[in-house]
Amino acid sequence: MESPKYMTNTSPVHYLAYSADSFRWVIGKRELHCGDCFEIRIRGIWLGVRIEMSDSRWCLVGAPIDLIDLEGCAVRFYTSDHFPEALCLPPAS
Repeated sequence: MESPKYMTNTSPVHYLAYSADSFRWVIGKRELHCGDCFEIRIRGIWLGVRIEMSDSRWCLVGAPIDLIDLEGCAVRFYTSDHFPEALCLPPAS
């Protein structure tokens, strides 16, 4: 059986951090914006997520944990052949 694509991502690993200067979450030096998709390792499992703003709070679609509790977690960006379309569709209006 073929592994799901999210299991084959070989992108470099970075760490999620909050920048108090820009009021944004960052991965490395890249500021995250609504709709950005990436993977985050939670309890040893890589989950595909999308960052969004809801009620003036940042949240991750696809993660069962509050974003503030995820600072310092390992993250990696998707490669062009490794992109979960269901997560990265525009938010429903």
